[in-house]
Amino acid sequence: MKRIKKIIIVLLITLLLTGCAKLDIDMNIKRDGSMTYKIDYSVSKDVLNGQDLFDENEIKNLKEKKYDINKTDKDGFISYSLTKNISDINEVSSNNEIIYILSDITTDKEDEIFYVQNGLLKDKYKAVIKLRLLDKKNNNGIENTNIDSIQTPVGSNSTETSNETVKEVVADNSFDISFKVNLPRSAISNNATKTEKNNKVLIWSYNSDSSPDETIEFEFELYNKNMMYILASMFVFLMILVIILNRRKWVKNGKRK
Repeated sequence: MKRIKKIIIVLLITLLLTGCAKLDIDMNIKRDGSMTYKIDYSVSKDVLNGQDLFDENEIKNLKEKKYDINKTDKDGFISYSLTKNISDINEVSSNNEIIYILSDITTDKEDEIFYVQNGLLKDKYKAVIKLRLLDKKNNNGIENTNIDSIQTPVGSNSTETSNETVKEVVADNSFDISFKVNLPRSAISNNATKTEKNNKVLIWSYNSDSSPDETIEFEFELYNKNMMYILASMFVFLMILVIILNRRKWVKNGKRK
């Protein structure tokens, strides 16, 4: 199942009909190579029509991939917050060029987000992320996303909605999705729609006029931790060696006196 695509469609319909749906994605990458990956969204229960955003198998996959799942049911909305704390960015990196598909988050496929090129002192990381939005012209998503089962919320003008009506609602009206990245160093390159703090904060914003296959791209560098440990160890060793040699010299000079 590719329910994450349905979720995005549900979000778009809810935003149109209630103005209260949001999808916010955040990556916070730190100097030590640790990072936090978080996805927040909420959907009207009327839109869900008694269903949940994730089935049991998808919840199982998320837990196995070490996502913390926080669900709230309040004021007619079901909200989910998915958070993954990653101690080392290399856990979600590959030495092969990759494209990360956001809709894979609920599958059993391991998260591989970054292509890493190891250097002597610094490692270069590149992210190519596909959101896979809706195709405004064809009224569907990438890989023919099925939206036939999505229903119009209670309180809408029509009591019985055809598939074409739902598609028109999604395709012909506005929605907002935000993707934000916080970096410890200025990005080497990026295609963000907005940047802050000297390219350390990258923000992508999407709406109904966006391409259905939007791609998020950015590159940045982090110091190679293993090399830093080696250099630090070598420095400590040299300092100890200098102290020992000087001590021997002092002892030798003292005996001569």
